[in-house]
Amino acid sequence: MDAGTARTEAEAAMIRSLLEQSMDPMDVGAAVVAAIRRNAPYILTHPEFRDVVREMHAALDAAFPADQAIPPGRMAFEEHRRALLAKLRALPVKD
Repeated sequence: MDAGTARTEAEAAMIRSLLEQSMDPMDVGAAVVAAIRRNAPYILTHPEFRDVVREMHAALDAAFPADQAIPPGRMAFEEHRRALLAKLRALPVKD
């Protein structure tokens, strides 16, 4: 067995091991269906990612300019967009 084959077999073994720890697709599907029925805007299935998501959110939030004034026209547009999204999220879910 050459080094390339050993590496490939080791990688395959690692992938098999990871897949054995994966969520059951039926559980993922059930979570997706439940979230759709709740009209949830996000479907997060892996709580172990929470810290990474928090870090990403903090980095995104920090990237917004703190000293930039928002022109009234743009703010009016944003208020309209938020109201529209609220209406969309309030629509009844249909099975």
